[in-house]
This record gives sequence, structure tokens and C-alpha cells, in this order.
Amino acid sequence: MKKIKWLTFIGVACLWASGVVFSASPSMLKPGDVVTITVKGEPELSGDRIIAYDGSINLPLIGSVGVSGMKPTDAALLIKQQLEDGFLKNPVVSVTTKSLTTNSKNNSNTKPTKTTKTISPSASQMTEADLTYATIDDKPLGLEENLIEEDDSDVPEPTNANEEQVLIELKDLVSNNGIANAVLSIDNRVYQSNRLGQILINRTDGNTIIIADGYKTLSGSLNKLIKTGKSGNPSYINLEKIRYNENMLCTVVDSKTHKPIKNAEIYLEGGKILTNSRGEFKISGIKKEYGEITIKKRGYPTIQKVIDYKGPAIITFELSK
Repeated sequence: MKKIKWLTFIGVACLWASGVVFSASPSMLKPGDVVTITVKGEPELSGDRIIAYDGSINLPLIGSVGVSGMKPTDAALLIKQQLEDGFLKNPVVSVTTKSLTTNSKNNSNTKPTKTTKTISPSASQMTEADLTYATIDDKPLGLEENLIEEDDSDVPEPTNANEEQVLIELKDLVSNNGIANAVLSIDNRVYQSNRLGQILINRTDGNTIIIADGYKTLSGSLNKLIKTGKSGNPSYINLEKIRYNENMLCTVVDSKTHKPIKNAEIYLEGGKILTNSRGEFKISGIKKEYGEITIKKRGYPTIQKVIDYKGPAIITFELSK
């Protein structure tokens, strides 16, 4: 009998050492549950969240994530996959639910327990520090004390203690909406905003340049550009949209006589038009900063020009024989 107990003890110990832990079946997540999201090495992405009535939680970088009806393990895997989609490389994510369970020995006593599951890149990359074990109410073969002790003080630390990581949002100055796919450069580091306009950066003041399609390029000291968000919201930087001419009137004339040139061929944005009797043509529906135009007329050399759609709304092109 003693031999059987020792064999069982050894088998459980081996499973524990390999990262496989016996646990009670975790309950499904539901609206109103409080969950703790931990992303190793990313304190700005970690913290407590309440599952909303629609079954979702809101997380930095990836936004709204539907987790209702999932096990904590599945929710951690979903969050890991979304963080890997252009934001973090091989993140280690854990999801913890907070609840009260009744002690089977004394129904009048209750104790808070946590059900935790960690999703890591691969078993070969995991270390003991990466593993977060699942707590259970019933002692597995008298080994509960060894298997489920969990230190709540084990909070992920930034990879570099000298650098503060901060989540910022690039926002439209007028609409206040986030600006996706913007590029932010601080000295030699380059970041790109996600679909919500958010970027997780290392907060070090330096020469900052921000480029976004359709917006004025912004540059200067990061500490001067960044603004503090309202309570619970990330800090932000406002960008101003570039204003284009809605329509432009162009005229083609002879460079010597300054007389209008009729029926000159205008090639623009893959299309072709002709100038009228006054040598005029119009450009409408402008949605970018610059355009390339080609002008042809028999008896004149072909010219190619770049049009600045932010410039004057009336332009004259001169052809020389």
C-alpha cells in the first residue's frame, strides 16, 4: 500500500514539474465577473477588468475582446493571439477570475480563490518564473500546499527598469478619433499605432516625429507634444488634418504669347481630359496632398509637373515651343 502511495506521489510531482497541474474545471466567464489580465513584462497591459453586459472586456492596443462563455484558459489564448497580431512578440498572458468558494469542511467559512491559466509561446521557452498554477479547493493527494501557493505580489516588471512604458493615443484634433497606422519616431526607435490609434512606447523624452496619412507632420520634444488624458484614459497627442483644395482650376497657355491653348491633352490620375477654348480644365474630388500631371499638345514639348493640392486653387501651366 505504501508503495502505491509513493508511486502516485512521484507521478503527480513529475506532472507538476512539467507545468501540468490538476485543477477543478474552471467556470465559464460571464458578464459582471472581475478578471485579472496579466501580460508578462507589460504592466500597462495588465490589470483588473470587469466583463461588460455585452460579454466583452476593453484592453489597451487591441480594444474590445469578447470573452463571455469562455474558460479563463481560452480567454488568455484569445488575448495572446490578438496581441501577437502586430503588437507583441510571443506574449505570456494569464487570465484570473475572482470568486468565493465554500469550504467543504466548514460551510460557514468562505475563502477567496483564483483560477489561473498561463498561455506561453511554447513549452520549451517556459521557465519556472513563467508558470502560474491553478488553485483548487480539494487537496490533490495532500500536495495542495506545494502546488497552489500563489504570490499576489508577483507583478510583472518592465524589461528595463530605467525606462517607463506608457500607452499613448494619437487622436484627430477635431473629431477626437484615434488615428490608425501612424508612425511615431523617438530618436532611433520607431512605433506604429494600432487601429485605435494607440501605441505602447518607452517613455524617454527625445526628438519626436509623427507622420500619418492625411495629417500634418508633427515634430518636437515628446514631453511638449504629449498631453495627459482624463482619469482612466491614456495620454494623447493631437494631429491636425491637412486641408486640401476641394476643386482646382487650371489653365494652359503659350509661354511667349500667354494665349490659352485649346485641346491640350491632360493626363491625371489615370484619366485624360482636354482643355476648353479658354485653355482651362478642372480638378475635382481631391483626397491627397500631391498629384502628377502630364500635358501634351502638338507643336510643344510634353511636360510633367507635380501639383501641390494644398497650394493655390488656381494654377497656370506654360508650354514653350
